[in-house]
Amino acid sequence: MRRYENIPVIKDDNGRRHYKSTILTNVPFASEDIYVRTGPGDRLDTLALDFYGEVKYWWVIASANKLGLGSTAIPAGSQLRIPANPQTYVSDYNKANK
Repeated sequence: MRRYENIPVIKDDNGRRHYKSTILTNVPFASEDIYVRTGPGDRLDTLALDFYGEVKYWWVIASANKLGLGSTAIPAGSQLRIPANPQTYVSDYNKANK
C-alpha cells in the first residue's frame, strides 16, 4: 500500500489539486520488532525491501522511528526499529485517514 493511495484529493480555490492532510498514528511496539544499526548507504526504502520484500513500506519504518518523511536517507550508525508487521500499522493508518 502506498501511503497516499486512499487519501482524498482536494482542489484549492485556484483549481490546484492537493492531497488532504494525513494523520500518522503511533506505530505499535511488538516483541517481534527488529532493531538494526544502519551502515553507510542504508536508506529507508532499501531497509523496507530487505525486511518486508517491498520498498513501499519505507514510510512505516520512518514513522516508527519518528523520522521526517521528506527523505529516505538515514545517517550511518543510527539505531532503527523495524516493525515486525507493517500491515498492522497500515491498517491503523487507513482507519485514521478515512
